[in-house]
Amino acid sequence: MSSLTSPCATLQGRTLVNYNDNLGIVFTEHDSPYTFLGSVQFQLPDGFTGAVPDPEIYDGSDDRHIAAMTDAGFDLHGNHCWAGAQPPPGSLVIDEYRPADGVVKATFSNYALHSCTDSSVCTVSGTIETTGQGVFD
Repeated sequence: MSSLTSPCATLQGRTLVNYNDNLGIVFTEHDSPYTFLGSVQFQLPDGFTGAVPDPEIYDGSDDRHIAAMTDAGFDLHGNHCWAGAQPPPGSLVIDEYRPADGVVKATFSNYALHSCTDSSVCTVSGTIETTGQGVFD
């Protein structure tokens, strides 16, 4: 279930949830050829809950907390791509995170993700709740 919205990616449609060292949620068109629309990835410690902090404060002793979004042009935006700049106000709160099971329950509120290749910023709002790996229509 997803109510995610962003002006920079289409986060709606058919949903695929997978785990490959991080939890990925991919959105495609409902029908063949299932064109890629956008995705959200989480790279957090297993069992993480609470607010996702700005990873630029990473001090080398903890896992980096990364959330990223890819749009249909495969442009990557992430909370790890701020390069020392201060993100605007917004939040991402994780209520449940079990990546190997394909489970995440998260609420985005104007959460800003910086482009990893230029100066553009995308915001994401809404909720997402996955119950396992697989394809969901």
